[in-house]
Amino acid sequence: MNTLTRLLVCTILAGGAAHAAERCAALNSPLSRQACATPATAALQDKMTRGLARASKALSADGAQELQASQQAWRRFVDKSCDASAGPSASGQDEAPCVSNALHTRITELAQVGLRAGPVVLTLADRYDIAPAPVRADLPPDFRQLPFVWQIDYPQIDDAASPAALAWNRRQEPAWPTTEDSRPTQLFVNYDVGCASDRLLSLQFVTYEFSQGAAHGNTGLQARNFVVDPTLRAMTPDDLFGPDSDWEDKLPDLVWQAYLDGGGQFASDAKFEANVRAAAAQPDHWLLTPQGLQIGFSSYEAGCYACGPGPLTVPWAKLASMLANKSAPVCRTGANDPD
Repeated sequence: MNTLTRLLVCTILAGGAAHAAERCAALNSPLSRQACATPATAALQDKMTRGLARASKALSADGAQELQASQQAWRRFVDKSCDASAGPSASGQDEAPCVSNALHTRITELAQVGLRAGPVVLTLADRYDIAPAPVRADLPPDFRQLPFVWQIDYPQIDDAASPAALAWNRRQEPAWPTTEDSRPTQLFVNYDVGCASDRLLSLQFVTYEFSQGAAHGNTGLQARNFVVDPTLRAMTPDDLFGPDSDWEDKLPDLVWQAYLDGGGQFASDAKFEANVRAAAAQPDHWLLTPQGLQIGFSSYEAGCYACGPGPLTVPWAKLASMLANKSAPVCRTGANDPD
């Protein structure tokens, strides 16, 4: 191929790419624009669509219909919060990473829909809002106030009919900000299913809050564990550990050892160690997972913002002698989704 031919081919290809870019930019929603412009984003949208179809088949007819409505509400929220066509997006992110992050999160959420724990089938409920921040006279006129952006996702029992199931559903819905003073600029609440077994259900709620002007946002973690069979009720330590297990003393030791095994950067800080051990003894920090018992920490709970220990997991093998039935629960999670 001579030089003139190569230049002609390059010109044609460049013109085609420019036309494709213009065509994508002309689309009227961030989800459509990014899927058109980026093959990786298009692949994520395809994966989400397959996950939605799988989840819908696992639910009752009413549950599937409600999930489809939830999906439409999610699309409207993402398009509104990620739209950067006329300036900075409401989320504060560039449009491409905003859409990509939203898709990754939704795929994970949909993978947890249809999980069965004993007689219980889980589905997803959510609530969204984007609202302008109130005008503040103490700020300079050119100061850009971020809008309120709130997204709350929480688990529900599909086709709930019994009083216990209906009450459980009501208790899982997080509180919605109601007063001006309590409203963070950004509020995101979601959840992870750590374990859905024939007898137990283990959830972890993750709450992220950011208020404009703060140095950073804060993350709060709360585990909620339940016995689902023969009756639906909150799990107690006696449901997991045997009567003579001495878990109150042994579990904090094992969790602290897990921290040391991971490097133990702040091992010499006595207050830090005391905080880690205290968290290990609190059941609302326990997330049951296929790998073991995981202890989660909220921002600042163990120490400074940057020195949190992260989740610490004690393998089931190290807990076997303490467990009530001497064997670990057989856990199903959204990570088991073959897609």
